[in-house]
Amino acid sequence: MKTIPNLLALLLSLFFIIGLTISCDKENDDEPADNRITDGDGNVYNYIEIGGVKWLTENLKTTTYNDGTPISYPGTQNQTWQAIAEGAYAWYENDEDNKNIYGALYNWFVIDPQTNGNKNICPEGWRVPTDIEWLDMVENIGGFEVAAGNLKTKGTSKWDSPNTGATDKVGFGALPGGARQYNGNYDIKDRINGYWWAATDIGPDIAWGRSMSHDSAEIGRLTYHKKHGFSIRCIK
Repeated sequence: MKTIPNLLALLLSLFFIIGLTISCDKENDDEPADNRITDGDGNVYNYIEIGGVKWLTENLKTTTYNDGTPISYPGTQNQTWQAIAEGAYAWYENDEDNKNIYGALYNWFVIDPQTNGNKNICPEGWRVPTDIEWLDMVENIGGFEVAAGNLKTKGTSKWDSPNTGATDKVGFGALPGGARQYNGNYDIKDRINGYWWAATDIGPDIAWGRSMSHDSAEIGRLTYHKKHGFSIRCIK
């Protein structure tokens, strides 16, 4: 009969160890269980994982760096946008109602430590993807010819028809947020195109970006003037 209390004691010990292990794992996990991340303004985002890299599933919409420092808002005047040489943001067509749909449009200076005061626009522990990291992601979802289709939201509630190839296969949720030109104009239309920065430049004025269109399943990889206002996705 003495073996039963001993067995019970052993089982209780095992349960205690297992519970302690689970508790420690939860304490060491740096991501919430529901895949939600918070930026410097308190905006909340979900994320997905592609090829071992975590990507936010929405465009960034913060107006501060992750230490709380405000990002410059040059206002609605085109000449002010064109003249600014530090990190800045805008809302498409200067309409803040676009914030919760498309996020903000940022110039490339919000990414560069030399022009942003060595700050980070992404949530703590996250960063803007490099050109190489965009390339790796595209390769993981089938290559350039189909990547935009696999990233774009389905249907025509946000994208203009025909929204070619759109399946949002990986849950990226790409939306056509348009862009602000280097001269301040908004003649790159929303609902038709979306543009995203990469954290890689090729000179004092030019950096890599990505584009998607309503009439193509292919993703574009081009260089753009750093004063353009594009969307940003963060990775970890």
